[in-house]
Amino acid sequence: MRFSTPTALLRTWLGWMAMAGLLALVSLFHAPAAAQAATSVGNAPEYLLGPGVQMLEDPGRSLVLEQVLQADTQQRFTPLASHGNASNFGLTQSAIWLRIHLQTQASTPAAWLLEVAFPSLDQVELFTPQDGGGFLRQVAGDQLPFTDRPLSHRNHVFPLQLRPDSSSTLYLRVTSEGTLSIPLRLWQPDALAQDDHGSYTALGVYFGLLAGLVLYNLLLFISIREKLYLAYIGFAAGMGLTQLGLTGFGAEFLWPTHPQWGNATTLSSAALAGLFGLLFTRLFLDTAAQARRLDRWLQGLGWLFAITAVGTLVLPYQLTARLLNLAGILFSVSIAGTGIYSLLRRQPGAGYFLGAWLVLVVAIVVKTTHNLGWLPSHPLVVNAILIGSALEMLVLALSLADRIRISRNDASKALTRVHETEQAALETLRESERQLEGRVLERTQALEQANQQLQQNEYQLALQANHDALTGLANRKLLDDRLAVAMAHAKRNQHGFAVLMLDLDGFKLVNDEYGHGAGDTVLQSVALRLTSTVRGVDTVARVGGDEFVLILDAVNSAASMMAIARKIREALATPITLDCGHVVQIDTSIGLAIYPVDGSSAEQLLAAADRAMYATKSSHQEAAASQR
Repeated sequence: MRFSTPTALLRTWLGWMAMAGLLALVSLFHAPAAAQAATSVGNAPEYLLGPGVQMLEDPGRSLVLEQVLQADTQQRFTPLASHGNASNFGLTQSAIWLRIHLQTQASTPAAWLLEVAFPSLDQVELFTPQDGGGFLRQVAGDQLPFTDRPLSHRNHVFPLQLRPDSSSTLYLRVTSEGTLSIPLRLWQPDALAQDDHGSYTALGVYFGLLAGLVLYNLLLFISIREKLYLAYIGFAAGMGLTQLGLTGFGAEFLWPTHPQWGNATTLSSAALAGLFGLLFTRLFLDTAAQARRLDRWLQGLGWLFAITAVGTLVLPYQLTARLLNLAGILFSVSIAGTGIYSLLRRQPGAGYFLGAWLVLVVAIVVKTTHNLGWLPSHPLVVNAILIGSALEMLVLALSLADRIRISRNDASKALTRVHETEQAALETLRESERQLEGRVLERTQALEQANQQLQQNEYQLALQANHDALTGLANRKLLDDRLAVAMAHAKRNQHGFAVLMLDLDGFKLVNDEYGHGAGDTVLQSVALRLTSTVRGVDTVARVGGDEFVLILDAVNSAASMMAIARKIREALATPITLDCGHVVQIDTSIGLAIYPVDGSSAEQLLAAADRAMYATKSSHQEAAASQR
């Protein structure tokens, strides 16, 4: 995901939000008009029961079925569609009674399943009329052990027996300390089984993806030791645990016999997801340095999430849920504001960050619109939060990967700047020395001038005796000394070292076509690239016109040596711009030798590397000839 400018991304973000709002507004005009007296049940695979349902709110949770069946109480039922949020009652302490009228046809099958597709409800009681009078009571809810449910399912599912060409009235009583939403659907058993196959598979893929992202970033954290990856792990893990509770997977697979863990785990993991999400934001966008006021606000909001996480252990559930909802609203606004602020400041990674949260916000809008009954129950809509959170964490993972790329580029640029700084410092030092020498020469006697000249000559002779005049690299004399030291060091520490011999293919053509000045430029450029590629403990020497020798300390394996050779070949493959403006590209033949495998003396090592180099050159020539 790439964005050309911060304002372009901001326009894109606002456009997505406008589209989501327009979707909700358009869907509002397509909301169900009025409640019907009964839902007609034929032989279709499924039925959405919202239009034929009536509701009664019991604030004191005191009504029992016998009282609900009384005439005066029956008159208090109102159409569910007249409730502002349809089947979503939010955080309420009331018990909600639903009256469901079903009218079957002659072709209606007998066996049906009633699904309440909101796993986090505390208690769900279904009362179905019996042929002999009275009602059959079935109980489900996430406060019961999973094995006590009427059917083994992540949602609350009740078996029904309907008589063809008849009418029946069901009563559903629902209570919950958390969000109370009652999406109802009537299924034929085979149709629900087929739907479960797809939904369970999708959820399995989702949680598998989360587990993979957590494991991948854990390995990165162990390798890099950067707290940013630990914050991402905490955020993804908290999001995953929250979704385990909200989707019913936790009750079914993790704590089937300990239902009391469900609410606490869902709330605390959501709070921890918010806490680690804020920490990730602060580290990723570097708000401590880039936006100090925002950083202090995010720290304070992080403390609110931390208090909420601890409060799940000691505070009433509904108080903690309201506190978490408040923190969630502040979290969304704060994250969006921080992302926009960082994007406008052209901060690296802000585009990825804002894009990731945009995906989740759009998913929340779509899911909320669906919960209000304004969108059909398409799998993409029903699972909008799961899809949005998965895409969000994927985009954030991509942003972390991009961060590694940027860090590597920055490190490479830093090395180049260090080298350039060293060269500049060397030039400055030389200039200072020259100025000092000039002042000293002006104030000294003729004898002192002669003595200084003698010292300068001695220095130049020593430099010329050990270094190549054109490139500044070690010459053959210094190379022999370094080889002797390397062999002694290798014997003492029981390790090997590598000798690489390089020859520039086509160098003579550069001299012939552009002159020796161009050849000198090529040699100097090659020398600079070689010294910047190897380590400071390694030696780079020029031993001939276009021949170079490298001593690589503590290299024992051919694989390591080949990797270094590839790195050197890549460094030398970059075209060279001559002073005349022409661009040339020099190929390289490299010969490799390892001490003491290929030789135990300097002569043997150089001879082995030389043979390998000429073998490489011959293969290059044969390949070139075959291409002609």
